[in-house]
Amino acid sequence: MAPVMCIDQAEYPTLAKVCFTTPAIDNHAHNICKEETNHKYPIESIFSEAEGTALTNYAQTSIPAMTAASQLATLYLCESNWDHLKEIVLGQLTFEDRCKVCFGYSKIEMVLFDDLLFGAQEDCNGYQWHDQFTNKKNKRIVRLEVLMEDAIRSVFFGSNIQTEVNIEALNRCRDVFVREVYKSIMDTEVVAFKSIICYRSGLDVSPLTTPEEALKQLVPWIAGLRNSSDSTLRLNKQTKCLNDWLLTKAFEEISTHPRGSDFILPVQFHVGLGDKSVQLTKSRPSYLQTLIEHFPNLPIVLLHACYPFTREAGYLASVYENVWLDFGEIFPMISTIGQISAVKEMFEVCPTGKLLWSSDAHFHPEGFYLASCQARTVLYHVLVEMIKIKSIDESQANEIVKKVLFLNSNGLYRLGLSLEDSK
Repeated sequence: MAPVMCIDQAEYPTLAKVCFTTPAIDNHAHNICKEETNHKYPIESIFSEAEGTALTNYAQTSIPAMTAASQLATLYLCESNWDHLKEIVLGQLTFEDRCKVCFGYSKIEMVLFDDLLFGAQEDCNGYQWHDQFTNKKNKRIVRLEVLMEDAIRSVFFGSNIQTEVNIEALNRCRDVFVREVYKSIMDTEVVAFKSIICYRSGLDVSPLTTPEEALKQLVPWIAGLRNSSDSTLRLNKQTKCLNDWLLTKAFEEISTHPRGSDFILPVQFHVGLGDKSVQLTKSRPSYLQTLIEHFPNLPIVLLHACYPFTREAGYLASVYENVWLDFGEIFPMISTIGQISAVKEMFEVCPTGKLLWSSDAHFHPEGFYLASCQARTVLYHVLVEMIKIKSIDESQANEIVKKVLFLNSNGLYRLGLSLEDSK
């Protein structure tokens, strides 16, 4: 890592060494933009989910922005203000150098890429492009809602003949969608699925939704799309029953078709922290409880520390065998004080064998560096506090770091890596 602390002078040098040198598996991130399109995405997006003028006019005044500026100034040996940083990062450094520096100091062994980010696929490098910056070849996460929308598009907008919207057409959508899900299950480059239903219609997914209920919403939605000049086909809260029905079909397919003899691919859920299109009132992890119970053998990963609902998510992971908690995106999206609070909450009841680190970095390589640097720093400080109050000893703290940064993801996603070989 870049010098965030002198390990030899740390109060617990062995723990500090483990925190800052253990290779990490990033279990959820997005692709970096191509060099020629990088300018289209404001660098402020690495520390804020705001958009437009809310991002460019105000985000730099946030505490996460100030922290990020200070840490990037240390990394790039420049002044810690964003005007100067942008001049250095976007004006003087080559794109390749930025990637090499950020990944070089991040100690990220492998990244699992959700590479179907809506609206940005053409602007981003493919997931395999990133292999040049990691020690191991990276893997894919398949976004279910993209497959759903592609299936609907192929049935109703795939030819010049206007398909009637009826139960037969709905079943064709299901068949096309489920077929693509099965292909992904059998694709060894894919290690997980992801759902962004939190953005589309909320986490209160009903696995008992009927095809008749789905069709009732499909009919006016397709009619509206055909009468509109807007060609964007995007599921939303008006299609909630359709969303729930199709997602349930995917979960049935995933949970009953393991890869090999017993590898049921995990499904990651966006929960909580996100941009302004997220339905915050329907983004609490507890809304997933019905789904969790309906598919008890389906591994479910709750993303982004479920912030601001971290304590609730930790509870779910503690009482349901098939639930894991990711603690990504809060680094670097919230303040250090907030990060410490969230990490303490996840440690309250969540088994340490069910915690997974990720960066949720996207577009810019600096997101990977900041997420790794901040997560390691916060882990060290929280674990030291727990040692001092005798909740755990230092050897237990060392093992916790190895679990949450590497071992847990390696096991859950069947990556077949060795921590000893990765050092």
